[in-house]
Amino acid sequence: MNAGSCQRGVGTAADLATTLEVSIHTLRPLSISSFGPVWLLAAWCERAGDFRYFQLDRVGFTMPINATFHDENGQ
Repeated sequence: MNAGSCQRGVGTAADLATTLEVSIHTLRPLSISSFGPVWLLAAWCERAGDFRYFQLDRVGFTMPINATFHDENGQ
């Protein structure tokens, strides 16, 4: 294993839905992008088992967790 294959930064995000429903996600962040006034976080979502986009103005809070992850094919 080389030093570049271990990533830090897995975190949780609380997504505030329009119904004020709160959901908790453990994420492997990939990128942050801007499309006009909207900022999106692209991440592997452990809960969904798939890639997801999170609109940052709808994220109530983030919290780093003491964990690392290794690059895996398809994630």
